[in-house]
Amino acid sequence: MEEIVLAEKSIELIRKDFDLPDGALIAEDPWGQLFDQLKPIIKRMLDGDFNQLLIILYRIDVPENQVKEILEMANPSDLSDEITNAIIARQKQKVILRSKYSSENQ
Repeated sequence: MEEIVLAEKSIELIRKDFDLPDGALIAEDPWGQLFDQLKPIIKRMLDGDFNQLLIILYRIDVPENQVKEILEMANPSDLSDEITNAIIARQKQKVILRSKYSSENQ
């Protein structure tokens, strides 16, 4: 699957849970652009709505042990980076798996 398509499908999933603006991703760096859009939201939630962030992480299905590891091991200044990367990686994984299984069923 082409990276820009993978990124666009991933951001569609992420938009369901976070208030991200609509718009096309930049083909040169879609993952960086997605990261830049999501990180400030994660930071704000870490600072002011931590319980809601945990609910979203659960709903997105970021593995609980990964969340615990990030919260325990990450430098506090890196928490938003680590959580943002975990969300993007999980949604990317979902898109890849859905694509794989939908193409096998056709």
